[in-house]
Amino acid sequence: MEENKTKQLIVLGNGFDIACGLDSHYDTFFKKRFAKANSGYIIDTLLKYRPNNHGSILNFNVYGLGDQQLNTFTNRFEAKFNYFDLLFMATEQYMDQRDKSWSNIEQILQEILNFVYVQCKEAEFTNNCEIDNAAEKFKYKIFNNYKFKSDNDKLKFIKFILHVFNKTVQNNDIRKALKQYEKIFGHFITEEINDNYIAYITQVKNKLSKLVVKKADILSFNYSASLLLDNLQDNNLLENWYNIHGLSRWDAPARTKAVRKFNDNSIVIPRPIFGISNYDQNRDEFLSNTSPIYQFTKSNRRKEKKDGIKEIHDLLEYNISPNINLVTIFGHSLGLADYAYFKDIFQQLNFAKGKVRFEIFYYDDLQSIKSNMKLMLKEYSHDVSMHPKDLYSKICSENRLIFKSSSEF
Repeated sequence: MEENKTKQLIVLGNGFDIACGLDSHYDTFFKKRFAKANSGYIIDTLLKYRPNNHGSILNFNVYGLGDQQLNTFTNRFEAKFNYFDLLFMATEQYMDQRDKSWSNIEQILQEILNFVYVQCKEAEFTNNCEIDNAAEKFKYKIFNNYKFKSDNDKLKFIKFILHVFNKTVQNNDIRKALKQYEKIFGHFITEEINDNYIAYITQVKNKLSKLVVKKADILSFNYSASLLLDNLQDNNLLENWYNIHGLSRWDAPARTKAVRKFNDNSIVIPRPIFGISNYDQNRDEFLSNTSPIYQFTKSNRRKEKKDGIKEIHDLLEYNISPNINLVTIFGHSLGLADYAYFKDIFQQLNFAKGKVRFEIFYYDDLQSIKSNMKLMLKEYSHDVSMHPKDLYSKICSENRLIFKSSSEF
């Protein structure tokens, strides 16, 4: 491989946006979303009534909760409660506040979907007594990887999930709610960007100028910056930019701007994708495409949204150049929820036996990043028939896995 043809792949996680001043934390989203609502009061009130009956639980007027409101992030979106609002209210109500992150939320969603679609097998509950019995049956089998305020809070959480998601499977109401939540989250990110747009874009440019050392492709897990929508293409080292989970600004004004920039009226901008991993951490295996919950995976959601998008402007489909010899990761926790993407990178670049070098930027918790990388390499080791420790030692001894403090940056 000629030196002047080598390329760099830069992987950006949510930590990159945060480092650029964008407050896209999970906690921020939900605190703003629920700022006008009394979550505890809503949960306690709903539990006093019969289980959800085909969407009746979302009719708050029936329960005397008509005064409860949500932050919509835009006046173009109705202030209606969603099944996922209730779900995430419950995580805040019952779970240990210190045990929440982006990857945890995706895994919680995956467990809940597996619970209601597979383990409960579309069970319908007609009263709270049936729910209580079912919760007792499952309390030791599910959600064992999360910290709750108490054992009783875990049981309450399970009861609430059964209560809320009762009879939602048959009409695929959960799927409809997920699509609606994508819009809600997209509006949140857009609002955060618009609040301090110039400062944010300036930081993105500054940090990328330090990260990029040769012709580079960007693989972003964020919904924010992109070459398509922002004035970042003046960096002549940036070649391709993929927002693999869509963009927060996908609406008509953003599309009009993109059409004018590229003089192409067929451009379609994908909205944010909110979904689960197709890797099941509890079973250490990938979900089968015949699984009832496969439809909720980010891989499947990406496939759906690609329909009708021209290949040249397909922001969701990334191509890994064979000329890449440096992978730079910034702001990603390396959680197994995104292992499918990293497995693809490992395999295409022959990480085990090739020459590609990985540099991973971390903030304060170096051990956590190292542990997560080791877990990914443990999974990858099965594909290359190597012992995990041997694989990790080999890559480190060849100086192809380097951890860098963001303070160096």
